[in-house]
Amino acid sequence: MTTAAQLRVVRDLVDAVVVSPEVAGYVTQIIRRTRELPSVAVGASPRAGVHLLAASKASAAMAGRAFVTPDDVVWMAAPVLRHRLVLRPEAELDRYRPDDAVASAVDGFFYTAVIFNPEETADNLKRHGGFIPGIRPGKNTADYLDYVLTRITVIGAAYLTFICLVPEVLVANISPSLSRLGGTGLLIVVNVTIDTVTQIQGHLLAHQYGDLLKKAKLKGGRLR
Repeated sequence: MTTAAQLRVVRDLVDAVVVSPEVAGYVTQIIRRTRELPSVAVGASPRAGVHLLAASKASAAMAGRAFVTPDDVVWMAAPVLRHRLVLRPEAELDRYRPDDAVASAVDGFFYTAVIFNPEETADNLKRHGGFIPGIRPGKNTADYLDYVLTRITVIGAAYLTFICLVPEVLVANISPSLSRLGGTGLLIVVNVTIDTVTQIQGHLLAHQYGDLLKKAKLKGGRLR
């Protein structure tokens, strides 16, 4: 049996966990996003954000950390929020679940922005004497990193959207028999193809490097 004193100790440990402003902002964005999803009739309230933050602190404490990471928020989002969301009837008919709504709220630009902090990265580069050619250290570097990050995320999101829509378009306009073709399968095919091409290029470079070494040895032997 857990005693009251032990519960107080655990509570003190959880209360001592630090939450950065970026992570707190991430939680706020998740709560706001649940109220903007078209499949959700009633989203999470600000109180839900308080509970999500508390659960994330407990997760960090259980992991032996004194600070909350975005992974703690992602890990606790579904258990904390799923029963607080009310889906629209048409979404329920499409077998859309509260966990799917939570996943949609958690994913996206916010997670990327929290994981990769351009200002912190720019400060680390400046502190260790590193720099990006053509970009001044400090704020200019942070702005440049944020610009590149946004472009990569937008292009990646557009690519994933295209991959998910292609099977639906093919099924609707060509043949229902193509319903077995899914976005996940296309992603696997593309990733395997890219990985195969990368491995082939690596083998070709290694082969060229070996030929250069052999030629260098032959020339060195002739000079002797």
